[in-house]
This record gives sequence, C-alpha cells and structure tokens, in this order.
Amino acid sequence: MGKRLTAELLGTFWLVFGGCGSAILAAKFLDAQNLNVNYGIGLVGVAFAFGLTVLTMAYAIGHISGCHLNPAVSVGLCVGGRFPSKEVLPYIAAQIVGHGHQPNGLQHYSLLWFSISRHQYASPSFR
Repeated sequence: MGKRLTAELLGTFWLVFGGCGSAILAAKFLDAQNLNVNYGIGLVGVAFAFGLTVLTMAYAIGHISGCHLNPAVSVGLCVGGRFPSKEVLPYIAAQIVGHGHQPNGLQHYSLLWFSISRHQYASPSFR
C-alpha cells in the first residue's frame, strides 16, 4: 500500500507541477500599439502540458497505483465498484499531500502578475 500511495503522491505532484506550472507560461502581452503579442505557450501549450503530464504518469505509475491523480477519479472508481472503498481515503490523502507541495493559486497568480507587470510591453493599465 505504501508504494501505491507514494506513486499517487508523486504523480499528483507531477500533474500540478507540469500542468498548472505551464499556465504561468501562457502569457499574453500588449506592445506599444496595444496589439496582442504572444510570448507564452498559449492555451494549446497548456493543454499539451496537461496531456503529456498525465501520459508520462500513466506510463510511469499506472502499473503501480492505477494513476488516479485526482480524488474525483478515486471516488468515481469506488462508486463504480472498481476500487476498494477502504483505499479511497488513503489515496485522497496522498493526492492532497502531492498537490500541497505546490504553491497555491494565489502564489501562481502573484508570480504571473509580477513577471508580466515588469515587462516592457505590458499594458499601462496592468502595471
């Protein structure tokens, strides 16, 4: 059981780090003529980042823990009768701990705002 919980913890960490971390790179700036200039990876890049993080974890830990990565998946599998109910709470705890090692949303937003507001092409109303 410990090996599976560790795999879920690391998998959830990787999902939040790769997926949510990529959202910071999906920035849009305004140039001097107030035209949008895309310097980030954009929405498609974020979608690819989430997809690739789930794919890498499916291959890396899927055979160990089932690669749920999300409490909703664990609960859904339990309700559907495909996952033992006695293991749901430990899985959810491991997933929460794996997510908890990441900065929360406010810190992500603060980092994004700080990096954009200091950029030379940032909109004056954004500074």
